[in-house]
Amino acid sequence: MTTRTPLLLLGALLALATTASAQDLDWKKLVEAGRYSEVGDKIEPYLAFDKSDAKLRSYLRMQIDYLKRGARAKVAGSEIILVRGAKNDRLFQMPNDLGRKRKDGHSKMWTDTYPSGGPRLMLPNRIRHLRSKWDKRLPYYDKYFREATDLMGGDGETLRELDKIIAHHKGGGLGTSANSVKSVLISASTRPLYAFGPPYYIIKIAPERCIFNYNGLSGEYEVLIPFFILPHEIQARAESFDDVLNHPLYKQSQLKDVPFRGSDWSAPSNWAKMEANVRAGRTPLPLDAPVNDGSITGQVERTGSRVYLKVDGKRLRVTPSATARELRPLARSGLDVRVMGEITGDTIKIDEVLSPEYKTMSATLSGDELVISGQSLAVHGPFTRGLSSIKGTVSLEGFLFADTDGTPFAVFPRRMKATLATQVTLRRPLRRDFPAGTEVTLSYVSSSGRSAIVRAADGSYGYVRMTTLNLGNQGLVGALSGQ
Repeated sequence: MTTRTPLLLLGALLALATTASAQDLDWKKLVEAGRYSEVGDKIEPYLAFDKSDAKLRSYLRMQIDYLKRGARAKVAGSEIILVRGAKNDRLFQMPNDLGRKRKDGHSKMWTDTYPSGGPRLMLPNRIRHLRSKWDKRLPYYDKYFREATDLMGGDGETLRELDKIIAHHKGGGLGTSANSVKSVLISASTRPLYAFGPPYYIIKIAPERCIFNYNGLSGEYEVLIPFFILPHEIQARAESFDDVLNHPLYKQSQLKDVPFRGSDWSAPSNWAKMEANVRAGRTPLPLDAPVNDGSITGQVERTGSRVYLKVDGKRLRVTPSATARELRPLARSGLDVRVMGEITGDTIKIDEVLSPEYKTMSATLSGDELVISGQSLAVHGPFTRGLSSIKGTVSLEGFLFADTDGTPFAVFPRRMKATLATQVTLRRPLRRDFPAGTEVTLSYVSSSGRSAIVRAADGSYGYVRMTTLNLGNQGLVGALSGQ
């Protein structure tokens, strides 16, 4: 009996440990465990997407998407090399697979196995030195964006502005008097700087994680990284300036010799060009605009069933095809489309629509704006008026545009998926009752707003009277009307 009691107690303790590990962890423990997708889920609700300008919003979205991919670059092999001087920093030590933490000088520092992907975590001082629990520190990300915008002359409560945030980050002196101490962005550089080391950490990081600080000091070659530098992003530690220059990783860097500006102080900023590249979803280099890819840009027009593309003032008839039919909802929108195709005389054969992208999106309504993946979009098309009645979340199939910096700005919904809150009866081509709770796709609303085509999951479809249709908390309420 006395022999079994300790074993039973040990079993109970192990069971408790297993249960605890399955419970929700704070975001720092999730980082230690390498559970990066869950880190993204933790942080996302604390970021004010709807009160951030387009530039800041695009970076916030890229950070969350990166984490939800398991902290992997969107394009494998696109990672860039940066250097962080850490003379005034203390990095967090990650536990290894056995749960033990290592000291900095341990010989196995870079060869041991860590669930997080590496031995150290870098945090901005604003977050590192708070005394609250880790999850309670998350609101300070957005709090800094508000404060920095206010301090640089904006109205941070209404709109957080990236230009003002990165301009504030560069201000002040060195050490504890620097504005960067108050920031939630971490400074790194494309080359080592004497003033900030040793030691130096060599970082290999996805470009979508990086904000090239075109408002920063030209001699610092600064790149800002939001929120943290993750353990697997820290590749090596160098004890001297020369050690960085001679390190094989640093020698591979394509950015180490790029000047902040061109030939003189009045030349265009290379950092501004690289920042625009990253925000558009490209790699930082090349600096110049992409070469002509052979695409054709024009406005879609329609006469009856015929689709036309107006290119350089010339009206080209689009050869009928499935791709051409996709363009019909864009007619009379006044916006440009970009396609790959071949022009012959007064006709064009379209092989591929490059922009806008046609996709299914989950949308909600925030005030008078449609919000998709944290981004506010202007809406055009058959369901424009009906969108004001959205309750909860609804799925849209439509065209997603992007402006020159990659920020989505318009969508043309063609279909909505929702759940019927009341029973409806189809009128044609067959008569059938749909009970409440049936999932349907609303594929068309007549211009009068009195009828729609509803399709069920089993493929049956027909017309319903929109004036009596109620799609409940997950769709539209009341009558709709089209363009």
